[in-house]
Amino acid sequence: MDQTRGTISLWRLVDDVRRYAALFTRENFVAFDGLPYDHAQAEQRVMTAQLGKGAFWGAQKGPDAWIPSHAAHELFDKLSGVDPSQRQRNDRIKPRVFDKLSRMLIDAGADPLVKWSDTFLAHTAGRERRNRIDIEAARPNLEKITEVLGTFIGVAEALSAYVIHESGHGMIVPTPQFNQFDRIDVPLTTVIQHRDLRAKWESLADERNKFLEGTLEALLV
Repeated sequence: MDQTRGTISLWRLVDDVRRYAALFTRENFVAFDGLPYDHAQAEQRVMTAQLGKGAFWGAQKGPDAWIPSHAAHELFDKLSGVDPSQRQRNDRIKPRVFDKLSRMLIDAGADPLVKWSDTFLAHTAGRERRNRIDIEAARPNLEKITEVLGTFIGVAEALSAYVIHESGHGMIVPTPQFNQFDRIDVPLTTVIQHRDLRAKWESLADERNKFLEGTLEALLV
């Protein structure tokens, strides 16, 4: 949430993307990494070259990757609000998309947590400054932190997967390669509690992975 220049933060990233929004043209969005801008022409060229040769794998990158190009155009239609029949190379992402990202951060409820942290945890504030803060209202708890993290993840997903058009998260909680509760029952818990721990883990993982759902829809509201 830090807005200071030179700081690496989600807020600053949204600000930078907004500042250089003019670079996010349809042509740059679709073809910056070597995809063909004209996906219909590329499809015709590829299909003609493969005629009579049987099934083949479609390219996922480069000038023959007409399917990813088509998908990129469709995504940009949503971000720009342009009808597919009216596409232009210099179409831009709607300003309200960036406004939405900023509003999501403002409404996340992070500011009270930041103030509490700055006053009572990260720095030692004097009594006068501490008395100006409603401690109980600002005090963090798991519910508040989870809600804020959910918003941060949604904004990061919107930027990465849609606005910048790179890969999204896929999932938030990684799948453990081994049993994360192995031998925890020996010094700490019973086997029954072990099962409860696993159920709780899976419940929390499902809850957090759902932070990714509806990101594009929320961005376009």
